[in-house]
Amino acid sequence: MPLPVPKYPELILTPYPTLPVSKSAEKLLRQLSDKELKADETYSVTKACLTAPAGKNYLYTLAPYWWECDGKWERRDGQRNPVCDKADGQKQLQSMAQAVHSLSFAAQALGRAEYAERATKLIRTFFLDEETKMCPEVLYSQCCLGDDPVCGDKTFIIASRYLILVSQALRVLQLPDDVSAGMKAWVGAQVAWIDSSKQGADARASGNNITDWLHALYASHLAYLDSSKAQEYAKGVFASLTCKSPAETFAPELERTRPRHYVQFTLEALFILAPIAGNGAPPPEVTAWLKALIEFARTVPAGELEAEREADARYGPALAWFDRLLLRWEGGSVPEQEPDGSAWEGGWNQRARLSWALI
Repeated sequence: MPLPVPKYPELILTPYPTLPVSKSAEKLLRQLSDKELKADETYSVTKACLTAPAGKNYLYTLAPYWWECDGKWERRDGQRNPVCDKADGQKQLQSMAQAVHSLSFAAQALGRAEYAERATKLIRTFFLDEETKMCPEVLYSQCCLGDDPVCGDKTFIIASRYLILVSQALRVLQLPDDVSAGMKAWVGAQVAWIDSSKQGADARASGNNITDWLHALYASHLAYLDSSKAQEYAKGVFASLTCKSPAETFAPELERTRPRHYVQFTLEALFILAPIAGNGAPPPEVTAWLKALIEFARTVPAGELEAEREADARYGPALAWFDRLLLRWEGGSVPEQEPDGSAWEGGWNQRARLSWALI
């Protein structure tokens, strides 16, 4: 049975924004940031309904594709089990990351001190305050409740990928000295954990979108800590990737139940990584390779589960994001017009519009 069509498109994570931002981006940044000020909310993994076995300060998420059947747990690729939403630490992380991203770039673009102050408060609460902070070691993400003991695995990177938005925000946000030092230490600790942990090693060796997202997060963190090291790292990754044909690149995803979804998901990670390799825009050989990937992606047929969810009317507008990025990187004129959102009941929401406008 095909998966249902969501009301809104899934949010596509995009690379570090083009600065200065466009007028339409300024408007959306102001609207979203004003909402954050009015809501006066803070976010923390410690607010989650379920907490990790080692304590509340660890990000704790449940693997979405595992289902219990007659006392046994089985994996159903592409079918999200609603029970995983009970461990809602990832929702806290995503809400924080989106808020910090909007507020930080709004403060940079509009010069509003209250936006920067709000982003700083959210960062202190989520990353630095002893009672509410998230540990940089992601030991309990994407757990299967059928495991004993319960523990995370290499897919930690999928649950924590929204930290890329935080890495991007930290590059423009003016922080008090103590918060700046604290975030440098936190991000550095996560990079070190990825380098030293089995989960990090397994993610690097996975050979599919897990590896691509590991590279994207790692390079984004490095771009905040040391831009030259980030560029060197990203260039090294692409040196090993651009020798592959599109069919070889996407081979692991084409065998899955939702090939269109996973091809698009892979493209997100690669497009985040690409401009870091060129310190702003990708090297020409990387841009040419990405173009070939996009052309191949257009030929991918929908899988049985995604026949409706990723129908042509929805898959095409999703790929338009990557066309827009390529046009920007090649120095072309990027139009204000948004993709056609009429195939979704709710159309494009503010967050999606902002991500599009920041390209």
